[in-house]
Amino acid sequence: MRLLYIIQQSIYDNNGKWSTADSNIGMFIGLAKELVEKTDWEIHALIAPLHDFSDIRSYNEIFDHPNVLFKPFDYPVDAFLNRQNFPARDMENLIKLDYDLIINNITEISRNIKSIIEINKLKTKLITQCFWLDCPEIGEAKVPTNMSYDWRQFDGFECSDLATFTCNSTKEAFINNSKDKFADKYVHSVLNKSSVWDFGYSQKEANEYSPMLINRTAHPRILFLNRLSGINYSHHEEFFEAIRDIWEERQDFEVVFTNPSRKISFEEIAEKCPAYVPYKDNKPLSRKEYWELLYTGDVSVHLFTIERYSGCALRESIAAGNIPVVAQCYEQDRIVNNSQFTVEIDEDKNIDKESLKYSLKHALDSCFWRGADAFHFTGMAEIMRGIKERNKESSFEHTAKIVIEDINKVLESK
Repeated sequence: MRLLYIIQQSIYDNNGKWSTADSNIGMFIGLAKELVEKTDWEIHALIAPLHDFSDIRSYNEIFDHPNVLFKPFDYPVDAFLNRQNFPARDMENLIKLDYDLIINNITEISRNIKSIIEINKLKTKLITQCFWLDCPEIGEAKVPTNMSYDWRQFDGFECSDLATFTCNSTKEAFINNSKDKFADKYVHSVLNKSSVWDFGYSQKEANEYSPMLINRTAHPRILFLNRLSGINYSHHEEFFEAIRDIWEERQDFEVVFTNPSRKISFEEIAEKCPAYVPYKDNKPLSRKEYWELLYTGDVSVHLFTIERYSGCALRESIAAGNIPVVAQCYEQDRIVNNSQFTVEIDEDKNIDKESLKYSLKHALDSCFWRGADAFHFTGMAEIMRGIKERNKESSFEHTAKIVIEDINKVLESK
């Protein structure tokens, strides 16, 4: 079986270069590793050309396997334009290369892909995924409403042989956003051919990079792993404010930012976050360096309120043993499920700053290695065990089995 996987890239720097520190690339690699282990499928991945990347010179640096071929494609280096870009003849020449299946992550162009399949009378099946669901009808708009993605995202799901959601929370958002906007029969047709593909981290990768001995810093280390952007997507501004307030009370901790998109400079971070310390000279991290950082961290902070899945970094940091401080909503709340570490939000999805400060201080006081008394240590161990168990549902190892079953069903359908 020959599979074409279309990656939806979104992380790029201020110099107009893509970064491999992109969760969409990471999710492809994690899935591909499981597929090549469990199947004999040939996998082609559509990805930006090497000269448009800031941090690699060869695709082998991402993943090297004889059954996986990276195919360079001229993506606009822009997360928004990427969703509209469709050079029809180039895509037609590509799709006609006898693929049994296409898994497309750029939901907005699925109808274009389906048209090429139909025009050329190909037997190729189409599965559409969406990692950035736009739901303006329920107050979860990702972009200004005059350019809403939900029309094209619904269209992409409707024309596909299978529609996949990242989690049940995003599926619920899709239903609630669609019910007053699209005809019921089309909503039901999407749901009747849908599945949940929840993959956010690799337990094998976590085990591979797990150190024999963790070199702790002198103080507890808080990790802020998500992107910092002009739209305050990850609520980094509220985090800065909370850290400044806590710093006035205590200076016994530090904060590390990965800042993958580099849209905000580390100089600005240093000005706004007094507990900030640089890591590895603030250079982009390899996967090994990234996991080394996770294992030296004690607390990780994730404050998405319009991103229901809440990202891969949450899952990875939990796998590394970090205490997660999260917004009290959707998958973050489901996985963490502890009021001490979940931050309250209001009906407009704003972060409650006092609740954030409480959770951060409680997490700092709960770090195992700081010598908490036996009762508290035992309680935290049980809490973290429960969080890790719920987190396992998002592992590639768990979800790859579902993916393979779903793909086989699609291929067998007429």
